Amino acid sequence: EVTTADIDRVAAIVADRGVRAVFVESSVSGQTLEAVLAAARNRGAEISIGGELFSDAAGAAGTPEGTYVGMLRANTDRIVAGLR
Repeated sequence: EVTTADIDRVAAIVADRGVRAVFVESSVSGQTLEAVLAAARNRGAEISIGGELFSDAAGAAGTPEGTYVGMLRANTDRIVAGLR
């Protein structure tokens, strides 16, 4: 379970290091990430969600992201776009 202290600690790191983008894992709720972003922005960080990445779960069957290679391509494209 994530605590507010955990969120504040991560937000401080993100703000102090000038992180510009963070990424959401496709199989995990984004609520905690949104809380970290809000806390980091309160510390003056300019940060956004760079996109959703596949890790534990691939995309739907029959889609490019449903294959291992397609999943890697999608992740790479999203990381590059999120860091621009």
